[in-house]
Amino acid sequence: MIFRKQTTTLVLTALLGFSCLFPQNTYAQTATETTTQATTDTSAESSSESNEETATEDSQEETTAEDSQEENSSELTSESQQQVLEQKLSATQKNVSLNHDRKNNKYGVIEPTITLNKKKISLERNKKFNLNAKIKYSSVKKIIWKSANKKIATVNKNGIVTARRKGNTIVTARIKGTNIQAECVVKVKKYVSMWVKTTGYCNCSRCAGPWAGSRTASGTRPKENRTIAVDRRLIPLGTKVQIGDEMYVAEDTGGAIKGKKIDIYYKSHRRAQSHGVKRQKIKVFY
Repeated sequence: MIFRKQTTTLVLTALLGFSCLFPQNTYAQTATETTTQATTDTSAESSSESNEETATEDSQEETTAEDSQEENSSELTSESQQQVLEQKLSATQKNVSLNHDRKNNKYGVIEPTITLNKKKISLERNKKFNLNAKIKYSSVKKIIWKSANKKIATVNKNGIVTARRKGNTIVTARIKGTNIQAECVVKVKKYVSMWVKTTGYCNCSRCAGPWAGSRTASGTRPKENRTIAVDRRLIPLGTKVQIGDEMYVAEDTGGAIKGKKIDIYYKSHRRAQSHGVKRQKIKVFY
């Protein structure tokens, strides 16, 4: 019994000493601080993990956006390429269609054309010229010919133009049933060229006979380098005629002057005789 009491006393004493060394408040404070620090560490770890998860999500979202942009860019590129291919295909089909239409010469797909062998011609009076028309891309080959002024020049159904008198006019060739046409400007010269036989005469009795010294058929006095005798059926009196570089006037007639023959007046019989007989090209101005 005594031993047990002593043992109990020693245990109680040891416990009291240990309690004194570590007060209860200090122990509680320490425990609280330890708990607080653990909680703080846990929160920091949770916050760090949350930040990492957020960063991971942002990275995933950026990657998704980049992938989406790449997909959109790829789609746009594909659409652009498709449009380019469609345009090329359309152009190719159009060219094929045009070539096919040209080969088959269909009216309406390619506008028909008509061209003339001359765009401008110059004719002397009573001279003729044949205009040739060429039609392309039309099944209609009928041509309507027309002259803007028939008094200056006429044209027949075959495109033959005839000059009537000096002036300018326009001859058109039109594809029948359309307004498609070609034009040619026709200029009718103020003179006519022809080859004639020329001789010389004077106002003496050997040349003029009973009419020696008289006036001309037109009533004027004959004059060298001006007066000529003509066939009035071919060249009317008063008409100007160019022979060589000299300009004459048809003022006289003669019994031997018929057709393409002209008698040129000279002041003396010797000069008239020296002219002889010549074949010359003249211009008759109407």
